[in-house]
Amino acid sequence: MSATGHMDALTSSGYLEGWAYDPERPGQVLQVAVVVQNREVGRGLANCFRWDLADSGYGNGWCAFRLRLDGVVSALRRGPLVLIDVVEKTEICRTGALPVIECSEAYPSTVAEVIESDPTVVHAVDQLYGCDALFERYLASNGAEAFVRAAYVYILGRPADFGGLANYVARLASGEFSTYGVLNALYESDEFRTSPRLLVAPTEPGFVFAVP
Repeated sequence: MSATGHMDALTSSGYLEGWAYDPERPGQVLQVAVVVQNREVGRGLANCFRWDLADSGYGNGWCAFRLRLDGVVSALRRGPLVLIDVVEKTEICRTGALPVIECSEAYPSTVAEVIESDPTVVHAVDQLYGCDALFERYLASNGAEAFVRAAYVYILGRPADFGGLANYVARLASGEFSTYGVLNALYESDEFRTSPRLLVAPTEPGFVFAVP
């Protein structure tokens, strides 16, 4: 496996921020650890969404991490810090001194804030626009009808009706809609606006468009 990644910065509240993913399997979530002088000081999953990563095509955008560190930030900032792929036991990257971002840690105090901080759900359909390659693989493997049926279940939580199924299959076939365009249309529908629901993140096992 050829994982790649970057350690961006430390925070004054004791976190390391960065990203990591495997270009050969961009949908796979990496478990990473950070090591300082042969001592592990933090571990977690690279499964958070970042717009800049989606824009750059890194891991569909869902490959950022924020690791709570065991140690004093002023000491850790001098490095060197090594980012490790925990499963493969290989080095992803290393860095010397890192910048420290001043911030105070605000913990979620409402249900809405808890949901907003949850990396296992999609908070807006825009967070899926970097997943076009994943959707296209699903389409190629299963066909347009199966894709539209899966889109209905994923966005609206129900089976596709005959009219909607025929409409979106035809629009896919004509090129009027991309795979993401179908999802966006369902997300923007009156039905979804009336009864919005949480959507599973593409990093989660329950994501219906995952292709083995």
